[in-house]
Amino acid sequence: MPTNSQTRRKLDEAAFFLKKVLEFLVKGGPSAPPELEYFASAYISAARAVTWIMKSEFGSRPEWQVWWDQTIASLTEDESQVFRRIRDLRNDDLKTTPIRPEFGAFAVPVIGRSEPMKVIDDPVWGRIAVPLTKRTIWVLHEGGKELHATFSRFLTLLNRLVEECEQKFAE
Repeated sequence: MPTNSQTRRKLDEAAFFLKKVLEFLVKGGPSAPPELEYFASAYISAARAVTWIMKSEFGSRPEWQVWWDQTIASLTEDESQVFRRIRDLRNDDLKTTPIRPEFGAFAVPVIGRSEPMKVIDDPVWGRIAVPLTKRTIWVLHEGGKELHATFSRFLTLLNRLVEECEQKFAE
Protein backbone atom coordinates (compact mmCIF):
# COMPACT_ATOMS: atom_id res chain seq x y z
CA MET A 1 0.00 0.00 0.00
CA PRO A 2 1.75 3.19 -1.09
CA THR A 3 1.66 6.04 1.37
CA ASN A 4 2.65 8.52 -1.32
CA SER A 5 -0.67 8.46 -3.17
CA GLN A 6 -2.07 11.82 -4.22
CA THR A 7 -5.04 11.11 -1.98
CA ARG A 8 -2.75 10.52 1.01
CA ARG A 9 -0.85 13.74 0.28
CA LYS A 10 -4.10 15.73 0.28
CA LEU A 11 -5.12 14.01 3.53
CA ASP A 12 -1.77 14.97 5.05
CA GLU A 13 -2.33 18.55 3.91
CA ALA A 14 -5.71 18.61 5.65
CA ALA A 15 -4.12 17.18 8.80
CA PHE A 16 -1.45 19.90 8.72
CA PHE A 17 -4.05 22.67 8.58
CA LEU A 18 -6.17 21.06 11.31
CA LYS A 19 -3.09 20.94 13.53
CA LYS A 20 -2.63 24.67 12.95
CA VAL A 21 -6.29 25.32 13.83
CA LEU A 22 -5.98 23.29 17.03
CA GLU A 23 -2.79 25.12 18.01
CA PHE A 24 -4.84 28.32 18.14
CA LEU A 25 -7.46 26.53 20.21
CA VAL A 26 -4.85 25.54 22.79
CA LYS A 27 -3.74 29.18 23.06
CA GLY A 28 -7.33 30.29 23.51
CA GLY A 29 -9.02 33.63 23.13
CA PRO A 30 -10.83 35.85 23.82
CA SER A 31 -10.62 36.87 20.16
CA ALA A 32 -9.63 34.79 17.15
CA PRO A 33 -6.73 36.16 15.09
CA PRO A 34 -7.11 36.40 11.29
CA GLU A 35 -4.61 33.57 10.82
CA LEU A 36 -7.10 31.20 12.43
CA GLU A 37 -9.58 32.04 9.67
CA TYR A 38 -6.96 31.30 7.04
CA PHE A 39 -6.03 27.94 8.55
CA ALA A 40 -9.68 26.96 9.06
CA SER A 41 -10.46 27.83 5.44
CA ALA A 42 -7.41 25.90 4.22
CA TYR A 43 -8.41 22.90 6.34
CA ILE A 44 -11.95 22.86 4.98
CA SER A 45 -10.75 23.11 1.37
CA ALA A 46 -8.05 20.46 1.73
CA ALA A 47 -10.27 18.08 3.71
CA ARG A 48 -13.15 18.36 1.28
CA ALA A 49 -10.80 17.80 -1.67
CA VAL A 50 -9.59 14.43 -0.32
CA THR A 51 -12.54 12.49 -1.72
CA TRP A 52 -12.34 14.31 -5.06
CA ILE A 53 -8.64 13.47 -5.36
CA MET A 54 -9.46 9.89 -4.34
CA LYS A 55 -12.02 9.61 -7.12
CA SER A 56 -9.59 11.06 -9.65
CA GLU A 57 -6.80 8.75 -8.55
CA PHE A 58 -8.70 5.49 -8.01
CA GLY A 59 -12.05 5.98 -9.75
CA SER A 60 -11.04 4.21 -12.96
CA ARG A 61 -10.16 1.01 -11.10
CA PRO A 62 -12.63 -1.85 -11.42
CA GLU A 63 -15.15 -1.88 -8.59
CA TRP A 64 -14.05 1.46 -7.13
CA GLN A 65 -17.41 3.15 -7.79
CA VAL A 66 -19.28 0.20 -6.31
CA TRP A 67 -17.05 0.33 -3.22
CA TRP A 68 -17.50 4.11 -2.92
CA ASP A 69 -21.30 3.96 -3.26
CA GLN A 70 -21.50 1.19 -0.66
CA THR A 71 -19.13 3.02 1.66
CA ILE A 72 -21.11 6.25 1.50
CA ALA A 73 -24.40 4.36 1.95
CA SER A 74 -23.01 2.62 5.05
CA LEU A 75 -22.00 5.81 6.87
CA THR A 76 -23.74 6.32 10.19
CA GLU A 77 -26.15 9.23 10.49
CA ASP A 78 -23.54 11.06 12.56
CA GLU A 79 -20.86 10.52 9.90
CA SER A 80 -23.25 11.67 7.18
CA GLN A 81 -24.01 14.83 9.17
CA VAL A 82 -20.30 15.55 9.54
CA PHE A 83 -19.85 15.11 5.78
CA ARG A 84 -22.74 17.49 5.07
CA ARG A 85 -21.51 20.06 7.60
CA ILE A 86 -18.04 20.15 6.06
CA ARG A 87 -19.53 20.33 2.56
CA ASP A 88 -21.76 23.23 3.59
CA LEU A 89 -18.92 25.04 5.36
CA ARG A 90 -16.70 24.66 2.30
CA ASN A 91 -19.42 25.81 -0.08
CA ASP A 92 -20.12 28.86 2.07
CA ASP A 93 -16.41 29.58 2.53
CA LEU A 94 -15.66 29.43 -1.19
CA LYS A 95 -18.86 30.83 -2.66
CA THR A 96 -20.58 33.22 -0.25
CA THR A 97 -19.14 33.96 3.19
CA PRO A 98 -15.58 33.17 4.31
CA ILE A 99 -15.46 31.16 7.52
CA ARG A 100 -15.14 33.29 10.65
CA PRO A 101 -14.31 30.99 13.56
CA GLU A 102 -14.67 32.42 17.05
CA PHE A 103 -13.53 31.30 20.48
CA GLY A 104 -15.99 30.44 23.19
CA ALA A 105 -14.97 29.71 26.75
CA PHE A 106 -16.44 27.67 29.52
CA ALA A 107 -15.13 26.89 32.97
CA VAL A 108 -14.53 23.31 34.01
CA PRO A 109 -14.02 22.43 37.67
CA VAL A 110 -10.64 20.95 38.51
CA ILE A 111 -11.04 18.04 40.87
CA GLY A 112 -8.08 16.64 42.73
CA ARG A 113 -6.80 15.95 46.22
CA SER A 114 -4.77 19.15 46.31
CA GLU A 115 -7.48 21.42 44.91
CA PRO A 116 -9.38 23.66 47.33
CA MET A 117 -12.92 22.47 47.98
CA LYS A 118 -15.99 23.96 49.56
CA VAL A 119 -18.65 21.85 51.26
CA ILE A 120 -22.19 22.84 50.32
CA ASP A 121 -25.66 21.49 51.02
CA ASP A 122 -27.16 20.28 47.76
CA PRO A 123 -30.94 19.64 47.76
CA VAL A 124 -30.50 16.41 45.80
CA TRP A 125 -27.11 15.06 46.86
CA GLY A 126 -26.88 16.36 50.41
CA ARG A 127 -23.55 17.64 51.69
CA ILE A 128 -21.01 17.59 48.87
CA ALA A 129 -17.56 19.00 48.24
CA VAL A 130 -17.36 21.38 45.28
CA PRO A 131 -14.03 22.32 43.70
CA LEU A 132 -13.13 26.00 43.82
CA THR A 133 -10.46 25.79 41.13
CA LYS A 134 -11.62 26.12 37.54
CA ARG A 135 -9.83 25.77 34.26
CA THR A 136 -10.96 27.64 31.18
CA ILE A 137 -11.56 25.42 28.18
CA TRP A 138 -11.74 27.10 24.78
CA VAL A 139 -14.04 25.88 22.05
CA LEU A 140 -14.06 26.91 18.43
CA HIS A 141 -17.37 27.78 16.86
CA GLU A 142 -18.98 29.71 14.06
CA GLY A 143 -22.43 31.14 14.48
CA GLY A 144 -22.90 29.19 17.69
CA LYS A 145 -22.10 25.82 16.05
CA GLU A 146 -18.93 24.10 17.21
CA LEU A 147 -16.15 23.54 14.70
CA HIS A 148 -13.16 21.79 16.21
CA ALA A 149 -14.90 18.48 17.02
CA THR A 150 -16.51 18.42 13.57
CA PHE A 151 -13.14 19.14 11.95
CA SER A 152 -11.46 16.35 13.97
CA ARG A 153 -14.23 13.84 13.34
CA PHE A 154 -14.15 14.55 9.60
CA LEU A 155 -10.39 14.01 9.43
CA THR A 156 -10.77 10.73 11.34
CA LEU A 157 -13.45 9.62 8.88
CA LEU A 158 -11.31 10.62 5.90
CA ASN A 159 -8.37 8.74 7.33
CA ARG A 160 -10.48 5.58 7.56
CA LEU A 161 -11.77 5.99 4.00
CA VAL A 162 -8.29 6.61 2.57
CA GLU A 163 -6.86 3.58 4.42
CA GLU A 164 -9.62 1.36 3.11
CA CYS A 165 -9.35 2.73 -0.44
CA GLU A 166 -5.58 2.30 -0.57
CA GLN A 167 -5.82 -1.24 0.77
CA LYS A 168 -8.36 -2.19 -1.89
CA PHE A 169 -7.21 -0.24 -4.93
CA ALA A 170 -3.60 0.94 -4.66
CA GLU A 171 -1.13 -0.83 -6.90
